[in-house]
Amino acid sequence: MVYVREHKLESRQLLFMIIIAAWRAGSGQLHYSVPEEAKHGTFVGRIAQDLGLELTELVPRLFRVASKGRGDLLEVNLQNGILFVNGRIDREELCGRSAECSLHLEVIVDRPLQVFHVEVEVKDINDNAPVFPATQKNLFIPESRLLDSRLPLEGASDADIGANALLTYRLSPSEYFSLDVPPNHEQVKPLELVLRKPLDREEAPELYLWLTATDGGKPELTGTVQFLITVLDANDNAPVFDRTLYTAKLPENVPIGTMVTHLNASDLDEGVNGEITYSFSSNVSPEIKSKFHIDSVSGEITVIGLIDFEERKVYNIQVEASDRGLPPLAGHCTVLVQVVDINDNAPQLTLTSLALPISEDTQPGTVVTLINVFDRDSGNNGQVTCSLTPDTPFTLVSTFKNYYSLILESTLDRETESTYELVVTARDRGSPPLWATASVSVEVADVNDNAPVFAQAEYEGACAPGKPVLVCSSAVGSWSYSQQRRQRVCSGEGPPKTDLMAFSPSLPHGPTSADNAGSGQLHYSVREEAKHGTFVGRIAQDLGLELTELVPRLFRVASKGRGDLLEKNPSPFPWEAGSILFHSVTNNGEPRRVKLRQEDDFSEFRGNIHQLKKDLALEMVFSGGTNLESVNLLFSLLLFTLWEAGSGQLHYSVPEEAKHGTFVGRIAQDLGLELTELVPRLFQLDTKGGGDLLEVNLQNGILFVNGRIDREELCGRSAECSLHLEVIVDRPLQVFHVEVEVKDINDNPPVFPVNVQKLFISESRTLDSRFLLEGASDADFGANSVLTYVLDSNDYFTLSVNSKNKENKQVELVLRKSLDREEAPEHSLLLMATDGGKPELTGSLQLLVTVLDVNDNAPSFEQSEYEVRIFENADNGTMVIRVNASDRDEGTNGAISYSEGACAPGKPVLVCSSAVGSLTYSQQRRQRVCSAVGPPKTDLMAFSPSLPPCPGSADGVGEPSTFLDSSGKGIVKHEHKKIQEVGTE
Repeated sequence: MVYVREHKLESRQLLFMIIIAAWRAGSGQLHYSVPEEAKHGTFVGRIAQDLGLELTELVPRLFRVASKGRGDLLEVNLQNGILFVNGRIDREELCGRSAECSLHLEVIVDRPLQVFHVEVEVKDINDNAPVFPATQKNLFIPESRLLDSRLPLEGASDADIGANALLTYRLSPSEYFSLDVPPNHEQVKPLELVLRKPLDREEAPELYLWLTATDGGKPELTGTVQFLITVLDANDNAPVFDRTLYTAKLPENVPIGTMVTHLNASDLDEGVNGEITYSFSSNVSPEIKSKFHIDSVSGEITVIGLIDFEERKVYNIQVEASDRGLPPLAGHCTVLVQVVDINDNAPQLTLTSLALPISEDTQPGTVVTLINVFDRDSGNNGQVTCSLTPDTPFTLVSTFKNYYSLILESTLDRETESTYELVVTARDRGSPPLWATASVSVEVADVNDNAPVFAQAEYEGACAPGKPVLVCSSAVGSWSYSQQRRQRVCSGEGPPKTDLMAFSPSLPHGPTSADNAGSGQLHYSVREEAKHGTFVGRIAQDLGLELTELVPRLFRVASKGRGDLLEKNPSPFPWEAGSILFHSVTNNGEPRRVKLRQEDDFSEFRGNIHQLKKDLALEMVFSGGTNLESVNLLFSLLLFTLWEAGSGQLHYSVPEEAKHGTFVGRIAQDLGLELTELVPRLFQLDTKGGGDLLEVNLQNGILFVNGRIDREELCGRSAECSLHLEVIVDRPLQVFHVEVEVKDINDNPPVFPVNVQKLFISESRTLDSRFLLEGASDADFGANSVLTYVLDSNDYFTLSVNSKNKENKQVELVLRKSLDREEAPEHSLLLMATDGGKPELTGSLQLLVTVLDVNDNAPSFEQSEYEVRIFENADNGTMVIRVNASDRDEGTNGAISYSEGACAPGKPVLVCSSAVGSLTYSQQRRQRVCSAVGPPKTDLMAFSPSLPPCPGSADGVGEPSTFLDSSGKGIVKHEHKKIQEVGTE
């Protein structure tokens, strides 16, 4: 060694370098390598030779090998100086996952003392397959999870290093999930399951997946974990009735507690989401609730009030079945209860317009009184027939619908019967039948129809001309002698010699005298302008002719130049005629005759009668045969037709809400009544239940509007609405039926039950979900009440209108775009209803949709990765870092708790405070892990406490169950600092 001192600093550097080189040369540091798991005796190297030692001196110089804490894994054969494997070398046990792994040996020989350093690198082989924390893992995923949701998974670990530890993953085929594997340089990020198809617990409550990890060694080794995915129920199914329409028939007056029907709904959800309660819909009227009760558990509808057919015939009940989920969902159905009539109402009788007393000379066919019958029941129970007792000269004839007329059937004679006590019985056709009676007392009024009667039939007296004559005092009936006076004779009987008579002073004096008595001349008087058919005299009786001989003897009346102003009736009773002749005078004055025989078609006759109504005059003359039985039948059938024609049933129409005084019709003219006779004949207008809505001006005979006419108030939603009037005139009694139809106008807009309807819809509801809305109603009828609906434009909902019929439409809101409470928590919509009237009227309903939260957002940390440094030997409880995560959900879904994973066995653990997210140092505590992501150093997570906690721990056999809704992860890379020296643990 030559040492030249040129400069002090350079000399020192040179000396240091020389010493290092000398040390390395003298110490003889060697490097070998051996694969792990090499068999015992495997050659490592010729250590003696490589150290420059002679084999013969190994023993004398006390050659020995010292291994730093590694036992006797390697040994030297002193016979040949070879280093060989003496025990099982496991790289993973020696060095874990360290990139470098070596055995450090010291070779020491004495005489002189020498120390050699030998490094034996342990080479990794692919002797470890990828290992998952457990062979089976349970995942619990709500079916409400949205598409593209990511669920973190624990990857496998491989104890090898390098290519042997480079893992690839493969997921078994699945239509619901795919696997997202981060790139190699982002291995800190977890594996993730990605939801590709919506889950449906009702369709597939459980799913099985297999995840396989393959390393990069040769040969490849694999590890597998099975995922058992349990799909948690969400309240995504509304209850469904087994029928949308239930029908039931219910007899009226059923006892309280009678079951109407039993409803049944089912819900595909489970637990509280599938528990159903029944109730009436909110728009059910208080009337229905007072009549019926629904059991909230069984769905049984029972009667709690009086059911009366006459009060209401049909009950339309809207029912809903709601589950107990959050939010609750509801299904709807309709219960149609038809009330069956029973015969519980007796007929009612009303007598109107009694023309009493009745004169004994009243002609047969005269109407004595009008009887109205009414039965509140329907069908046979409401069909009423009337009968008359006892047998009298009167009869009952059905004249118009529920009207009967008490008609004189034969002649009266007050001297024979002065009073008739009649009983009218109305009986329905129910089973058993019910009936009612009314008594009518008919008093017969006297007329002067009986001449005085002498005590003896004949008296002797002087009859010769010029002889004295017996004169009778009218007061006392005594005779006196008078030479001068010639007596008037009111009526003569017997031969001319009989010139004495008695007479009623109320009758006019007789027009004849004894001189012309022999000619059989009669004298009658009649007022001018007397009506057709006015009684003049009983000519046949007064002439002493029998009625039966009038026709055979060709009885006829000839008027001297007076035409046919007077006519005789060969039969006093019309029902004794075999044929009927109708004589009429048309508008142009031409006579017309209509003949009806008993064999004729009555329908043709009826038409003739209606045609005759239009004529100015109508007379009916009965003549011909004597077939009494046939003609009685004919008469009964004709009477109704004649009544209808003669009573003049009229039809008018008037729009509702017509102003006061609005013209309806010329009722007097249309009924053939003269204006001058309206007041004398006591013209009356009776409106059945309509008050004084209509009135008649007696000056001009016009029917006009007298009050406000509201069709909806009068008839509700009935298809037909009419005011039924009775026009009654006396002298003689006549009754006319008038029907005034009330026409609907579009005076009512559509009306919704409420102005604002609130809907609470979960954001997890699937597309095409339907939500029933309360439709509008229109009090009008027909086209005026046909409604169309329009929903204002929006991105989320459309409108569906199902037309069961024109007046009953089911309106539903249909979800077309997925709801997201975090994006739009509320929606305001406007529903318009327009009727079909002219002009159109509209009604509106505001819909307020509140989107209810579901736990569809995982907590999210402010940073995806945190990096901190910590001093080694830090005290327990030392805070390392405070992390922060947030959750977009609300309520318990958005409340966050923190937890952490376990580090390597025996290593210090970061402890996370679940409330505040702060990390502290703990040497003793090992934490439970809800999900582990990546290598052990990633040990922090946040989860939503609304999900159940993990049921297992990280160090158990088999992986604990994981609720993957807590999918937001924060990663903490922690380093343990040593004072003045940084080392990675």
